[in-house]
Amino acid sequence: MTLTETYKKNYLPGFDCRMTTFRNNLAFYGNNLSNGMILGLSGCLSFIYATPVENRIPYYTILGVTDQTLEGLASVFGTYLTRGEYTFQPASIKEFLTSNLDKNILVNAAINRPLLNHIRQGGEMRDFVVHPTNVGFHFVTITGVEDEMITFFETDYAYPLKCDIETFAHLWFFDNIHGRAIFDSNQMCNGKYYTIQYPCIAAQHKKNMLIYSIDKVTTSYFYGDAPVRHGLKGIENFFSEIQKWDAGIDKECLVNSIYFMKILEMNLSGGGFGRKLYSYFLGETSSLLEDEALRSIAAEFRSTGRLWSDFINSLCSRVMIDSIMEGELEPLQSLAHSYSNEILQAETRQFERLKQWVELK
Repeated sequence: MTLTETYKKNYLPGFDCRMTTFRNNLAFYGNNLSNGMILGLSGCLSFIYATPVENRIPYYTILGVTDQTLEGLASVFGTYLTRGEYTFQPASIKEFLTSNLDKNILVNAAINRPLLNHIRQGGEMRDFVVHPTNVGFHFVTITGVEDEMITFFETDYAYPLKCDIETFAHLWFFDNIHGRAIFDSNQMCNGKYYTIQYPCIAAQHKKNMLIYSIDKVTTSYFYGDAPVRHGLKGIENFFSEIQKWDAGIDKECLVNSIYFMKILEMNLSGGGFGRKLYSYFLGETSSLLEDEALRSIAAEFRSTGRLWSDFINSLCSRVMIDSIMEGELEPLQSLAHSYSNEILQAETRQFERLKQWVELK
């Protein structure tokens, strides 16, 4: 059986590309986990609110999951993680990839996803338009190289994709070849990749690992010295600052921020800034531990996830976007006010219950 056939056999579509590729790499080695379990064991659920002043990109953003997922997962699974940046040498891509694949090491390459989508839809390279929200990279998993064709998997498409090496070079080295006016300096498409090898701990079956991962989340969420834009303080400041936005704000920046929030809320965190998937993790863990209290907490996370999704969907409505572009922010502030107390109470309650559960363990 080829690497591609083995990978496809255990492939599962996912959400965040870091965690989904990691999950599918684990499955390649025979460790099948759900997406919820992967998120939970990463210990990276949180809430992070950043403004254009302190952000790596010039937008207001909300993240439900920190970007330390690879480190967190490598730690609990005891796997060897290699992160690298391949030198800009498109002519030798085949040699580099083959040297890893011949040793049964899958290569997860950080490519420009909007360009990939454009090419898959039949678009020409010269016609590709870089939207302001195209700021980061997207991991795909390379499973084969034959002649001048590369075979790889995307995180939401269950069948292997193929493209020639030259096209893949444009995807992988997008910033070297094309460049972008706006990008996240930590998520550039300039040859970044990662690999994992030899996972030695079945963390999904270890009670101590499950409790450790939950403790990590609750501790960081309530930690007293955390930045004011992280955890519960981050939520409080997000809703507070919305009420201070005025007519002098950069309207295009704000609209792009809102669209970016939607991308992060749904596509990169599995819904509700990770709350929906985390509820599945807690539900799965409650079954493993035969713990009804944890099952009840899982239900609260599902409800909070729906609250976040409803709020962000309303924020992205055509009527709301039009009002912002007209310089009228009162509807946005009114919407935020109507959700703020309910979301704050729900977030506080569910994390306090989870923290108490850990303390009892």
